[in-house]
Order: sequence, then C-alpha cells, then structure tokens
Amino acid sequence: MSPDGRDVVRRPRSQPAPVLDSSLPVQSGQHVKGFVKKLREDGKIDIALQKQGLVVADDAREIILEKLQAAGGKLELSDSSTPEEIYAALGISKKNFKKAIGMLYKEKKITIGEKDIRTTQGKG
Repeated sequence: MSPDGRDVVRRPRSQPAPVLDSSLPVQSGQHVKGFVKKLREDGKIDIALQKQGLVVADDAREIILEKLQAAGGKLELSDSSTPEEIYAALGISKKNFKKAIGMLYKEKKITIGEKDIRTTQGKG
C-alpha cells in the first residue's frame, strides 16, 4: 500500500516491466497512474494508462470541442495525423481521438477534412 492509501502492485526487479497499453513513453522507475484492465488467470494484471471505453471517448470529445472553440473552429489534426501530433495537441491517444471525432461527426458537430477538422456551427 502506498503512503496515500492506494494499493500498489510491486514486482521483483528480476521480472521485466509489463507492456503498457499506450503509445506514451514510460521509463523504468517512473510513477504513473494506471487503470486495471484485466486480472488474468496466471496472476498477472493488464494495466492501461488511460481509462477505457466510451468514458474516454466522451472525455476526448469534450477536449476536442474545447480546443476547436479556442482555435476558432479549426484544428490541423485529422485521421492522417501521427499519434505524436495528436497527443502533443490534445493529450489523448490517436485511437481515442478517432473515436471522439467519429462521435462528433455523427452528431454533425464537425466536418473531417484530409488535414483538419472543423466545427459545423454557423454553417448552413
């Protein structure tokens, strides 16, 4: 248990670090917040660095709408943007970005171009 009362999973130094479900770089010894994805039958735990499912897409959706509003309705990001570009601009993974822009597109709140996304407010 950590000093602040959270459960901490410790592993012997002889075991390799688990492969994390993220494109974020993580260094040995670095402390990061994680989310338990699955408790496996072999006693291992699958950990994600981000929340999973539609909760994440909803959070990402809000982040994208806020950034679009702050940028005057246009972001130079699209399906063809690299994961690094998306993370640098929004702090979310490309997978979650694509889920979120798909939701926004279906809601007719954005249009998706080859190199950008734009709000649809005021059009029409």
